[in-house]
Amino acid sequence: MSRKKYFFIDLKKFGVFLLIVLGIFGLLFLNNIGPWLFNPNYKPPYLSFIGDPQNSIGISFETPQACNATVYYGLGASNLNMSQNENIIRTLHFFNLTNLLPNTTYYYLINATEVNYDFMNVVESFHTAPPLGSQTPIRFAVLGDTRPDIFGLTKHSHLLELIKLRNPDFVLNVGDIVMGPTRNDHWDRFFSEIHGVAKNVPYMVSMGNHEHHEWGGAADAGKTYLKYMNYPGVEEYYAFNYSNICFISMNIESGSSITATQLTWLSNTLVAANSSSEINWIIVYFHVPPYSAVGIHSGIINRVVQPYFIPFKVDLVFVGHHHHYERLLVDGIPYVVTGGGGAELELYLSGTQWTQAYSNTYEFCDVLVNGSQLTMTCVDYNNLVIDQFNLTAWRNV
Repeated sequence: MSRKKYFFIDLKKFGVFLLIVLGIFGLLFLNNIGPWLFNPNYKPPYLSFIGDPQNSIGISFETPQACNATVYYGLGASNLNMSQNENIIRTLHFFNLTNLLPNTTYYYLINATEVNYDFMNVVESFHTAPPLGSQTPIRFAVLGDTRPDIFGLTKHSHLLELIKLRNPDFVLNVGDIVMGPTRNDHWDRFFSEIHGVAKNVPYMVSMGNHEHHEWGGAADAGKTYLKYMNYPGVEEYYAFNYSNICFISMNIESGSSITATQLTWLSNTLVAANSSSEINWIIVYFHVPPYSAVGIHSGIINRVVQPYFIPFKVDLVFVGHHHHYERLLVDGIPYVVTGGGGAELELYLSGTQWTQAYSNTYEFCDVLVNGSQLTMTCVDYNNLVIDQFNLTAWRNV
């Protein structure tokens, strides 16, 4: 065969190889395309709990151009007779609406004199929590590890569409929402993805290791997380009471130990919850699990924190970090690993002696609390139920 023919064969092979490489990079580029790519530092409104959920709500957003924003709100879409103005020109905007009525639907609209973004001058709504101690049925969703993977892929948006169909009162995320704390494009993407849900119901995040120190950027010890999150107290760990439930979010990402300040706060919060005649449930959520298919994982939790969970009878713990679903029972406390929120899945061939259910799939947890009864349902990417269990409260019943 002539050299010329060899040359054309090699050229064809190279062309096929080049097309494959370009195709891969094209797919990677498409996976990262979204409004966050063309409009950096744009974070549409997201709600959060700052004070008492029955009479307050937090509304936060970021605008690429500094402006003086105002929130108009009221009891009707055409009756926004109350307002709150920042009286300062800035890009990060935080509002805390207070003195609201419990169990009430409010409408709000955001306006600014200097700019007009897509979310502005659009009427949205939110609903305040029932009175503390109420036995009114409530629903919330829990998921985690929703960050994009190294190829820019995530199933977060699709899971949020399924969550929205269930009309939750709020959403909890157990952490790892970005690849690295200084990846501003990932922060923009996260807030863009949650906007369809978070503009109407609070979306509360517990700090994960990727928000604190890992991957795709310099470690910043959670400073960027604290920059954007508008939560109660010190914000890196926090608690709130919603209806008859005390929710506790912990930060265990600071190293090999937990500060004495956080432990004192945890103890005081658990004592207050157990002393209240209006609390039936204590639910804790944080990022790294003490137990999972990997085995005994978090020495901090096992050695330092879990001794608080047992005597104070924590009812349920949600965690993430490992990208799968798993339900375990340890010392009478159910632990739910809900790390299938979007990032690449991790396969473990078997569970542990504590494992009661396991699935290597994208998923979220749908939790319905009706007074002294709790039902948790794990729903996968195809909207199929893969696990369900029930709990009965023992506290104040």
